[in-house]
Amino acid sequence: SACEKAGRCDDALSLLQKMREDGVQPDVISFSAAIQACAAAQQPDEALRLFKEALRSVEPDRITFNAVLDAVASPQPAIARELWLQGCERGLYPEVERWEAGAPMLDLHEHSEGAGETALRWWLEERVPALPPKPDRLIVVTGFGKSRPATQVSDLRGRVEGALAAMGAPTLPSDNPGMVR
Repeated sequence: SACEKAGRCDDALSLLQKMREDGVQPDVISFSAAIQACAAAQQPDEALRLFKEALRSVEPDRITFNAVLDAVASPQPAIARELWLQGCERGLYPEVERWEAGAPMLDLHEHSEGAGETALRWWLEERVPALPPKPDRLIVVTGFGKSRPATQVSDLRGRVEGALAAMGAPTLPSDNPGMVR
């Protein structure tokens, strides 16, 4: 949305209020756009408040969860993990884990940057340590944007690499731009 691209959380909230005043109930698309605008404006508390409001009136979809996770993944990782797990319970992030070429793999297709960071931390902190035997390598698939709409700007791979570096996890060079090893 225009409010998201400009980082105009206040304008997005005003538009939702105007809709209500005009007798129009905001739908999941309206809420998702407003939450993403708050994420872009780096207002995680407002995004979270709006997400909770959305839960009371619409059925949030993966876009709604991705938006709120973009807002809270870095500043509030514990809340982000709870929300990501709720999205998983709702079936919004199916089949993120599997084995590929004898190694555990995390597939982050359809994840926003915040959702991808949250999923990565959950996987590395909870799932991988419980794998018997301990794997000698891990694969994280981020995709490289070929299937993303031209209007969507995202650097999921960069966000994943940054999270891995912050966690002190080594990576290997990959000739696949959509994969981190």
